[in-house]
Order: sequence, then C-alpha cells, then structure tokens
Amino acid sequence: MFKIIIVLLFSSQVLWGQDSLNVTKIGEVWDYWNQHWNLHWSPTAADTLCLISTRLSGLRILDTSNPAEPVEIGHIEIPGGAYKSARTGSIAYVGCGVGLQIVDFSDPRNPTQLSLVNLQALAYDVAVLGDFVYISCGDRVRIVDVQDLHNPIEVGAIDSLGLAAGLATFDNRLFVTGHYWDELTAYMRLYDLSDPVSPIEIGSCSIPSYTATEVQVIDTLAYVAAEDGMVIVDVSEPELPVQISFEFGVFATDIVVGNNVAYVHDWLDGLNIYDVSVPESPQLIYTWNVMGQGVALHEDVLYVCAYPRTLEVLDVSDPSNPLVLSQYEGRCCSYSIAQDGDVVLSLDREYGVQVIDVSDPSQPVVLSIFETGASAICGVLRDTLAFVAEDQRGIAVLNLADPNNPAEIGLASFPSSVEDIAIQGDFAYTVHDRGWAGDLQITNIADPTNPSNTGFLQIWDATFLEVAVAGNFATIAAGDDGFYVVDISDPSLPVVVGHYDTHGSAFCVAATGHYVYIGDHLEGVKVFDISNPAAPDSIGWWDTPGSTQSISLSGDRVFIADNNRGIEILDFSNPEDPILAGYYDTNGGAIDVAIRDSIAFVADASTLSIFDVSLALAPYEVSVPESLLIQYRPATNDIRLSWQPVTTTVHGFPVTIDHYLIYRSSTWSPDVWEDVIIPTPRDATEFIDTVPSSGKRFYKVAAFAE
Repeated sequence: MFKIIIVLLFSSQVLWGQDSLNVTKIGEVWDYWNQHWNLHWSPTAADTLCLISTRLSGLRILDTSNPAEPVEIGHIEIPGGAYKSARTGSIAYVGCGVGLQIVDFSDPRNPTQLSLVNLQALAYDVAVLGDFVYISCGDRVRIVDVQDLHNPIEVGAIDSLGLAAGLATFDNRLFVTGHYWDELTAYMRLYDLSDPVSPIEIGSCSIPSYTATEVQVIDTLAYVAAEDGMVIVDVSEPELPVQISFEFGVFATDIVVGNNVAYVHDWLDGLNIYDVSVPESPQLIYTWNVMGQGVALHEDVLYVCAYPRTLEVLDVSDPSNPLVLSQYEGRCCSYSIAQDGDVVLSLDREYGVQVIDVSDPSQPVVLSIFETGASAICGVLRDTLAFVAEDQRGIAVLNLADPNNPAEIGLASFPSSVEDIAIQGDFAYTVHDRGWAGDLQITNIADPTNPSNTGFLQIWDATFLEVAVAGNFATIAAGDDGFYVVDISDPSLPVVVGHYDTHGSAFCVAATGHYVYIGDHLEGVKVFDISNPAAPDSIGWWDTPGSTQSISLSGDRVFIADNNRGIEILDFSNPEDPILAGYYDTNGGAIDVAIRDSIAFVADASTLSIFDVSLALAPYEVSVPESLLIQYRPATNDIRLSWQPVTTTVHGFPVTIDHYLIYRSSTWSPDVWEDVIIPTPRDATEFIDTVPSSGKRFYKVAAFAE
C-alpha cells in the first residue's frame, strides 16, 4: 500500500534558517587562530595531544610530543565558535556558541563531529562525569546524556544560578562557580551527583569577587579563579565549604594546580605562580607578564594561551624559575584576498602575505609567507606580480615568479593610510583616508620596479573606503557620503564628475561596464547605472541580512561577503528584480570574497575558505508549475506527473526554461529530499515514476531558467 502526496510550492524564496544554498565548502587554509578561549589537556598514557579552543577558528589539535617544537596537526570548525572543552579518551566535548559539539579525534589529523546538541545558548564551560556532560549556559547548568555519542539527549538542568561560569567534577560531586546579577557577588555551589540527572545541592559559599570564572578540585581543596584573584576553599565537609585563603589579582581567568603549585592566568596581570603547599598561606613565587586566558599542565610542562594567539610552552620543573621551551604562534585573521589563476594571496594585517597554491581547490597548499614592511591591507594579483597596499607605507610590488620565494621588487611610497587598491592597464588606483580628507592616488606601474605617482585627487571631509575601476571611470565608496564617480581618462588629472548619496554608508564597491554595485553596509547592495556619470541612476537593490563588507562580480552574479551572515550570491541579470542564487553561512565573519570560474575564495575572519559555487552559477529556480497532475496508472503500474510549461518568473518576467527538477522523498521535509531527478528531455513537462512497494511518496516540481 502506498500514498501519493502532492507538494506545490508557490514561492522560490529561501529561508535563512538554512546553513547553505547551492554552495558547498570544498577546502580551507586553517592556520588562522581567532582568539584563545580555553586550552585543555587531559593526557592518557601515550597521549601528547593538546586541544585549544580558539573561538571562531574552531578546535585546534597540537602534537606536543616534543614540547620544544609543538606542531598543529588537526582542526575542526565548531558552530558558533569553540569556547571551552573537556575530554575523555579520544572524545572532546566542546562548548560552543550554540551548545555542545561532540568530536572524535582518534585520528587527530582528521577530527570528526559525532553530534551537536543545540541548546540555543552559549556554553561557557563543560565538565564530564561518566556518561553525563554538564554545561554552564547562562543562568543554568544543562545536563546531557552522552551514552550514545551520536544521539546525545538533554535530560536535566540546574536552574537559578545567576550566571554560571566554571565547572568541575570530583568524587561524584559537581562544583559550579559564577555570580548573581542582583547581588553583584560570586559563589561556589556543590551538588551531589548520586543521581546524575537530578543533582542535589549540598553546600555553597561566597567568593569575595564580582565573578568566579574557573574552578579545579584536588582532594579536599577547591581552587577558584575569580575576577579579583585566586581563592582556595576547604571542601572536606561538602555541606560547609570554607574559604581558607585569598590572593588578590586583577582578573584571573583560568587556574591549574599540580605538585602543590597553582598556576593562575590573569587576563591583565599575566601568569602568577603560587606555592600552595600551605593552602592557608599561598606564596607568590613567580610572575610573568603575559596576557591571555587558558593554562594546562602536563608533568613539568606548562602550556599558556597568550594574547592574542600564541601558545607559550614552559618548563616548570622549577616553578620559581620557569624556562620558555617554545612559542607556537597561530596565524591571525585573513582580511583580504587576491587571486589569479592557481594562486591566491591571503593578506593578514599582522603577518603579511600568504601565497597559496589552489590548483586543487580541495587541497590548498601554503607555498610561502612574505612578511610585509607594514600591515597588508589589500592587494591585486596579476600574473606573477602582486601589488600589495600596505598601511602608511604605500604599494609594495612583489615578484611571485617563484611563489615559494616571493621578493619585493618595487615600492610606491604614500604617507597616509591605504584603504583599497584597484588596477587597470598600467595604472594602480589607491584610496586613502587621512581622517580629515579622502585621497585618490594614481600610480604608473608600467615599470613595476620603479612605480611612479601620476595623478592625485583630494576631497575634504570625505572618507574614502574602496575603489573600483571600469573604463574611463573610477567609483569610490565614501561611507556616509555615498559614492563619487571620477573621470580617469587622463590619469594625471582625475576629475569628480558625479556623486550620489546612498542614504546608508557606502562601504564597498564593484563595477563592470556602466553598472556600479555599492555595498551600503547595513542597507544591503544597491545597483546604479552611470551611463550618465553626472547623474547616477538607482536601478536595483537587495537587502542583505548582515553588513556588506565586500563585493565581487562574475558575469551577472554578484558575490557578497556579508560579515556574520557569510556569503550571498545574487543573480542581477535583471537589476530591477535580483534573485538569490546561493549562500553559505560561514563560521566566522565573511570579510572578502574572490571568484575563479566556479570557485569562490572567502576570507571569513578565522579561515580562508574555498567553495564550489557551480550550482549558484547554474540556471536558477524561478517558479513552480501552476498546476501539477499526478496519476496512478494501474495498466502500466506507474505514476505519471504532468504540469503546464512555465513561461514567466513568479514576478511575471518572461523566461526561457533550461530544465525542470522533480524532487522526490518517502518522508516529508520542505528542505530535504531523497532524490532529485531531471526529466528526459530536460524541459519535458511530464515524468513517469515507478510505484513504491509501500509507504508514502512526496513530490515537488520546480522550473529552472537559462
């Protein structure tokens, strides 16, 4: 027995609740660390792996078998960012921006997600006891049963905790630190976990601080990292915990104790090392001024997460005189991208330029790193030459004939901050922000070893942010001033010939022919016709869900880096009626995007991500048939679907159909279909299907335009 369910969808609008549409991630260069949040080490007999939560750049795995030379060997993205983690064996329980992610790192080079518990809350800390994970989320501690790692289940919670922060389990008890909003005081609360699903509070005490961020328990003592320093609490009688000492600090964020020594990492005061052999009277024996948060101890080696993204490895066999064994420096954010052929440049304002081979986009390879003379803001790659705009320095010309050994061969010096660069022919166009004026500088790069300043334009009280060049015109995005159109037919004498107030904040710009695309920050993307540059004509608009950071063009597709909403791809073949062709909600904040054929390269704050966008470039869904007839035919024992040809979009514009798609599934879900079938021929208006042996069958038919 089977049933036929007809599904008619009368709109092609996509819900943003989905993670992606017509875009697939195929590769990444992930040696970027966003920011340390927590460092976790829980070694087994032969385990020398260090796990570091780096917020938006995910969970990083380092091999520290040789502490003098730690090596990053694995990485996995964590939804909403990796905050704090706990581990048992080769399973990591990672608190993230949306709840709890369970990661299997038995193969540390290829960690995999086993499951995600969406708690719809940021998980600040995580503790594990047996088959249960305890997660501090705002005013609650959530309890998750992880007996089945692939299907964890939330089974309970502890409520009314103000703001729960640090967690620790010891001797079948749960220790919770945090603070109460209304009382402006911190606490530590103890729970009996005889019934792990229904903890019973057995004791509590105040902590002399505004908040208490972390706790470690050893035998009968609890060591608490609090905003005002380190507090040691005697918990030998769990019903009556008693504070026995307090050591003042500025803002203690993490603590680890071993061999009667407490290592307290203070966000502002650095690393403080205490002798706690007499817990009633701790003695400060060493201070190291290194800001950050996160410490871990393995035998006589201490690992310290230093601000902003460095792992310091110390020999603490003599804790009063620790020795630095090594420093592992995670890369900073990818802020800008330049691409040409099989080479991509990832520009990092702190570390310079990475040269990346993307001949196989799924396996990008970093060939070299070039340290620029100043912050690398943006750049353009043309053949074997890279033109890199450096802050307060100018345009540096790099020779990439040997991409493994880039070399600077020329420099055009500018005293002001460079915001953006564009190249056309033998000229480079850079915009500068002086604070009190915006500058356009035109540089002759015909001889890349000796670039020379050619033309100059300045507008007082303007803020120049980006420039795009097409033909005889340069368009400058100028923030609250909208955009300016500049005649550059004579490069030595640029002249403003047009201006338009976008009523938003023109943050970025792209241009092709006589069309200009303005990223108006929070006001979306606006399209202008500048056939008459003196009077730009607004002809289209798309309201993006984020804040537009960058725009790139590929034919009639507009690629948008939309900050915390990832990338969006729009079909502007009809500027008056743009269509969403695809999107991908990246894990970080999408800052820049570059296109090569059907591959998109995205700087998303923490990672250079690579995407296959072929579906977004392909014919797009424009409508669904107005009528769909489904017939079961007993004579042939089959199912016939037929529909009227589609000749217009949902907005009534004429359209030529490239093909129809039949979506088929045995269960109902508006977003997930088991089979997607193209009829034969592609534009046929009927489809013959086999009869299922049992169950139900759901159908959707959609039309795709050329």
